[in-house]
Amino acid sequence: MFLGATGPLVAAFLVPDPLTRQQVVATHAAFMPWLPMLALMIALGFMGTLVGRALLDRMPEHRFAHTFKLVLTALALKILADGVTGLLA
Repeated sequence: MFLGATGPLVAAFLVPDPLTRQQVVATHAAFMPWLPMLALMIALGFMGTLVGRALLDRMPEHRFAHTFKLVLTALALKILADGVTGLLA
C-alpha cells in the first residue's frame, strides 16, 4: 500500500455539489472496498490481453483450431454436467 489512508484520496474524487450528504457518504463507502480490486482487475485484464495476443501470434493455425474446439467441447460438457447435477439435487 503506497498510501497510509485511502479515504482522503477517494474523497478527493467525489464532488458533493450535485449529491446529498447521504449520497456522498454512500458513494464513498461503496468506493472504499472495491477501488483497489477494480484497479487490480483492470491491470490484470490488460496484462492478460498482452500475453494472450503474444500466444495467439505464435500459435500455428491448425493448433489454434484444434485447441479452440477442445475448449468449447470441455465447456459444453461442464454446462451439461452442471445441468444434470442441478436436476438431481
